[in-house]
Amino acid sequence: RGLNVSVVDADKQLFYIHAFLSAAEAEAMSSFCAEPGRFQRSPQTGVADASGAENLARTSSSCPLLFAIFYMPRFADVQAKNPALAKELELTWNVTVRAAGLLGVDPANLEPFQLLRYSPGEYYKQHHDHRAYYEPGPAGYPDRPVTLLLFLNDVPVGGQLKFDRLGLEFSPRRGDAVAWSNVRQDTGKADPDMVHEAMPLPEGATKMAVNVWVRDEPFTSPQQAMQRQQSR
Repeated sequence: RGLNVSVVDADKQLFYIHAFLSAAEAEAMSSFCAEPGRFQRSPQTGVADASGAENLARTSSSCPLLFAIFYMPRFADVQAKNPALAKELELTWNVTVRAAGLLGVDPANLEPFQLLRYSPGEYYKQHHDHRAYYEPGPAGYPDRPVTLLLFLNDVPVGGQLKFDRLGLEFSPRRGDAVAWSNVRQDTGKADPDMVHEAMPLPEGATKMAVNVWVRDEPFTSPQQAMQRQQSR
């Protein structure tokens, strides 16, 4: 289906996508990971102080969804053993194909989706999605050149995605998405202007979202994806 894409900042390759997900898709994805133990404290990268102590830069919870590209060949087996998990797999694959098409990449270059849950008072302070921002290296440093963030529910107050250096913020709207480049178009190096944060939520609010990260190199196995994520 056609997508309604607005160019927010062409130089930064920052785009807003209206209704990337249907209301039904957003609601279904929000219900994933309902089984006890699937949601865990979100991992943190580049947020420790000089002593290595955690500084609570991120307080959300996250749940990795099935790595659809590797599980779809086994769809019939998954459906026979766990119909609910098969529904998660089928929708995740459909969204994977749609996201890859939007971003102009092969589905194998997308990391396993991360379902995010923010509860009242939770946040993610300023951070960058590309590892080279924290460990500067040559242009083409392999990591996450592009991010796509999917909003699964409306948040009337708080919870904005904020790009402080660009003077931009986006309130979560169910089914909408924001995509941006984490690297400069002229040098290929991590773009410091793309530092961003998830603003805290007020009492009574919950924010659900999905991180979709593009990798420079395609994945060849679920184990490789796990190793790459752990290495960050």
